[in-house]
Amino acid sequence: MAVCLVACGPQPANAGISESQAIEVARQQAQVQSSTTVGLMQVKAGKFRDFRGGSTDAVAPGDTKVWAITFSGTFMGSGGPACPSAEACDRTVTYNHTITVILDYSSGAFIMASVEP
Repeated sequence: MAVCLVACGPQPANAGISESQAIEVARQQAQVQSSTTVGLMQVKAGKFRDFRGGSTDAVAPGDTKVWAITFSGTFMGSGGPACPSAEACDRTVTYNHTITVILDYSSGAFIMASVEP
């Protein structure tokens, strides 16, 4: 019984969204930016400062707890929306292949996304 009380007890108020919830929210963000189906590569939780790249505290405070979820796909780095299909894409444009979506750990709110080759 004591084991169940420890393992089954109430979650702390700041437990945040679950990993599976974070993946689904981030997948939606990533998929609308990809011209191919996205694939999950990595999920990490930590402080924003560990995942923000060149972003500053103007985006979010560095000590904000976040989910960082990385997907593979076909993303246009800048200059417009994703191609509707591979056939319709301009072959002279370089497409990136990973996106990391950063979500607030507590609420699941979108903070930022970064696209990389």
